[in-house]
Amino acid sequence: MAEYKLILYAARNDELGREYRARSHRLIEQFAPVLETAGADEPVETAKLVLRIFRAFEALRTRLELVLPALLDS
Repeated sequence: MAEYKLILYAARNDELGREYRARSHRLIEQFAPVLETAGADEPVETAKLVLRIFRAFEALRTRLELVLPALLDS
């Protein structure tokens, strides 16, 4: 949830937006060589995809943590 809130806030704050994009870029730069070593044909694009999947999973996990207890208790 923190990541999602950070994205929303960064969209309205130029300085934070730049920092968030720079952080994302650094993560991709660090992960792409690992993927290249593992044999990925397009390591940078694959790193971007993995980062997007990770962020989506985190957002889903946060929402499920709110919903599942209510469903299981009923």
